[in-house]
Amino acid sequence: MDMDIPKEKAQQILTAYLKIKNELVQTDGTAASQAAAELVATLGGEAGELLEKIRFDAGHIAETEDPTHQRDHFNSLSDNVYSMLKATEANQSPIYRQYCPMAFDGKGAFWLAAEKEVNNPYFGDMMLHCGKVEEEL
Repeated sequence: MDMDIPKEKAQQILTAYLKIKNELVQTDGTAASQAAAELVATLGGEAGELLEKIRFDAGHIAETEDPTHQRDHFNSLSDNVYSMLKATEANQSPIYRQYCPMAFDGKGAFWLAAEKEVNNPYFGDMMLHCGKVEEEL
């Protein structure tokens, strides 16, 4: 996988990703769509396998205001942003990889957060604090 993503670009991607996460915690499909559109704009014309995957999921989140569909794509977006962060070490402060075992009918799902407190983007206010910190980056 290509990892020649400039640190500054990776930081911008992370910032945009965290906005999407925060809007999904609020179950605000409209704001999540807007935040995803910002992420697509941040990516610009950057090329590369991992960036294409991030662009794909962010594009799908931007196309809909349905939080359920957005969360499907947020799951793989989270995995790809995680891969990017592990490779670039772009985060300037701790980022927490969190996990909810109940997401997607018990299949489980990860996400990244800037805060240690769990605020679940897959369930929002239905089960806001379901999950745990799995890793600190």
